[in-house]
Amino acid sequence: MAQKLETARDKYADDAKGIMRDAQAKDAESEIEEERALRFDIGEGLLELGLVLCSLYFLARKSFFPILGTASAIAGLAMGFSGWWLGG
Repeated sequence: MAQKLETARDKYADDAKGIMRDAQAKDAESEIEEERALRFDIGEGLLELGLVLCSLYFLARKSFFPILGTASAIAGLAMGFSGWWLGG
């Protein structure tokens, strides 16, 4: 009976190690996905800011609004592409 319990204990210890390896791999994968989502969110925010700044040109007729809007949109695109490449 004691031998059977020791065998079961060893089996469960090996199973626990396998489960731990799987959990650590999933944790690393989720960290990458969180970083990717953050980059996408920042990129979306910069794109929206670019749209708003470019729209302000029609109200204020100041030439720096489209320049800043375009720069913000380019930064947003760069953030989006960096998130896309990160998951690649």
